[in-house]
Amino acid sequence: MMRELSDPTPALDVVMKKVVQPRMAYLREVLASMFNCETNDPRVERCAMSVQAQCLALLSHPVAALRPKSMNERELDLMAQHIAQFSLGGVRAIAKSR
Repeated sequence: MMRELSDPTPALDVVMKKVVQPRMAYLREVLASMFNCETNDPRVERCAMSVQAQCLALLSHPVAALRPKSMNERELDLMAQHIAQFSLGGVRAIAKSR
């Protein structure tokens, strides 16, 4: 999936339908349960896009130029932990602000 997103081929449609869309649907369900609301709530959509954007920033893509040029497995694991912690903190703050 990562390779297809960073260097698209004609298979991108299949990857979007079989991988990205189901993962985003799952993420929206998790977020909706945290907010105790429907998956089409605007807060859910915004948070899902924010989480996804952080993950996409790690791809080999011109948009990801600000990330460190070389990340070993440990650094990637630490980044994944950071994204989870940062995102959960943001989601909790948004949930409290309602």
